[in-house]
Amino acid sequence: MPIKLSKGIGEIQGDELRYIWQAPDVYDEVHDNNVWLIYGRKGSGKSTLVEYLGSDSQNSQVITIRPRKTNLFQKVLVAINEVKDDDRLIEESISNTIEFILFAQIMRSVVGEANKFISGGNLETIYNFLCQYGLHQGSVLRKAISLISKQTGKISLVPDISQLLNTLEGDVEYEDAKDALIEYTKEINKSVVLCIDDIDQIGFSFSRYDRLFVNGLLILMGRNNVNFIESGAKIRIFLTIPSELYFHSTMWGADWITGKSNCLNWDDPKDMLGLVNKRIAMEMNVRKHHKRSKDDIYSIDSDKTWNRIFPTSIKNKLNRDESSFDYLLRHTFYTPRHMLALCDKVLTRIEHEAPADIDLFDLGEQFSLHHWNDIFRKSVREFTEEAEKDFRAIFNNIYENLEKVISAFKSRPGIWNRAQLIQFIEKEGLKISRKDKGIKHESEDLVYILHRIGFLGLGVRRINEAPTGSQAYELKFSYLERLPYKGGWELAVVSPVFYTTYDIRPVDHIIVNPHKDLLLPVRILQSIMSYDIVTNNSLANC
Repeated sequence: MPIKLSKGIGEIQGDELRYIWQAPDVYDEVHDNNVWLIYGRKGSGKSTLVEYLGSDSQNSQVITIRPRKTNLFQKVLVAINEVKDDDRLIEESISNTIEFILFAQIMRSVVGEANKFISGGNLETIYNFLCQYGLHQGSVLRKAISLISKQTGKISLVPDISQLLNTLEGDVEYEDAKDALIEYTKEINKSVVLCIDDIDQIGFSFSRYDRLFVNGLLILMGRNNVNFIESGAKIRIFLTIPSELYFHSTMWGADWITGKSNCLNWDDPKDMLGLVNKRIAMEMNVRKHHKRSKDDIYSIDSDKTWNRIFPTSIKNKLNRDESSFDYLLRHTFYTPRHMLALCDKVLTRIEHEAPADIDLFDLGEQFSLHHWNDIFRKSVREFTEEAEKDFRAIFNNIYENLEKVISAFKSRPGIWNRAQLIQFIEKEGLKISRKDKGIKHESEDLVYILHRIGFLGLGVRRINEAPTGSQAYELKFSYLERLPYKGGWELAVVSPVFYTTYDIRPVDHIIVNPHKDLLLPVRILQSIMSYDIVTNNSLANC
């Protein structure tokens, strides 16, 4: 396909990345060391943020550890299954084991391949420590894993690394090498950032063992970063993690992590449009005439980008005029990966259906409105069906009976008032349980779980902000919030991602836009209130 917007990091040249990247709101906090952990839905741009972090500063050395490039984390998961200690001891051992392996990587990156140092200096201490355990050459991660695995042939969780190393021959102790590393970073005045990214690529089952692994990583990150701050070290451990895994964790002492954590979400559609437009501009080589900075190269002007390959508006299934961008966006979980992939589905369908000589770089006016409507609707249907399968693949691993609960909403309304929804859940006997703990969720507690995973948004009434005869509701969808909402609510709204797969019934042609307030005339509220959960056929004006 001549135009592909959903290129991954590996498909984009390093220099191009910074030109097309749309920095999320949290970036400056991450860059300035005010945030140590970023969580967000898969596809929200966490890995891209890490890549950009490494290219955005001349005063930092960024080391990125990803599961696809090492078998470290898979080996640790196997080791966890063989330990019979209580949870807290296992978490400590996970933290200590991985810490040594990652510190060896940091030390090696600082030393490089050099072998001449000031006698008695910190760099010589670090180098001698690496040499005595054979970590100064070759794959340091592989060698560090082998060192811990030496006695058993497979990695074991080590409660006390120093005690293990003391059983081997060596003049430089582990703690001395760590102290030398801290002092050396202060000497050279250059920060070292170790990023642990994409840990979900291991293939989590969301079991107790997965939870212990995540908890161990959080302890490792938090404890060491606190020590670095106290000692004045210019070292930082930075972790990215999907929301699904982060909320799966139940770490003790989590308060000291929460303050340094932030969610990567895209709650302002203008940011998402800017990101998409930059991708289009790169493909079409649409450059700015007036740059605000050296990296501000590609245009984000929709007239020069979006509107050249997409129509400005379409008619949706309700035969209502709607912005083409908003139409696509509201059928996603508001992540760049989702939005770019959906745009590519539209472009792929165009390529298959368009005449051979059509100019794909200037499509805006080359199709009839009827044809555009058809292309958008088919693309959205295909995408949302795939997204729903991915959704179930993740959350069915966490919650028992989830599929049955969600299927109960099939051919039901997209908007519920509080009393109706609770009554419906209780009458149908809907409940789920978390597999690793056996905790049951039912009634209102079930609503909050469905909100957390993104199936339901919760509507909170806005006072005095609606025209006479109407009522406005602020919608809270988890993928647009820093934390899942858990407070008072009056309406529950099914996320548009699920409308097609579950044949959700719209109420009187009301369009639900997750990022906009929901405005409901009084007659529509009365219609919602009159819905009978037993007959499922008295919802007026549907």
